[in-house]
Amino acid sequence: MKKVDLTYQLTYEEAYEAFKVLATRRSRSYRIAVSVILAAASAVLLVLYAMDGTRLHYMFLAVLSIVMLFYIIYQPVLTARRGAARVARAAGTYHVVLHGNGLIDLPGEQGISIRGDKFARLAETDTVFALRPDASHTICIPRRILSSRETEFIRDLYK
Repeated sequence: MKKVDLTYQLTYEEAYEAFKVLATRRSRSYRIAVSVILAAASAVLLVLYAMDGTRLHYMFLAVLSIVMLFYIIYQPVLTARRGAARVARAAGTYHVVLHGNGLIDLPGEQGISIRGDKFARLAETDTVFALRPDASHTICIPRRILSSRETEFIRDLYK
């Protein structure tokens, strides 16, 4: 198969899933470990502040670690909601051509390389393929429109 020519419409849920999986840069176990460490540090700092209320730097560090904890947990969710809302508002039909040589054609843009920059990623879930060839392009392809040959073609592109 030399190329795959796809035309489709996205649902909000498919776009949300694609943006969320791409926004989550770290593994689940890493995020859990960092969250536990930040929660424990926050608790220790709050106890230290409670023991000596004159040391405001304990409170400042506790608040800082709580803010970082919320950022780690909610940043992917908020990013995904914003991206999915933009896609849902557009409510358009998308046209993507994936070439076997690693190039992607979009309406108005030809020859986008799959390995465009350090942000290039492919994420596969049960319902979507989320492709990010570079920082300025995100492509969500619902698996419901793909045949098994097309699915294998997309997987092979990113090997």
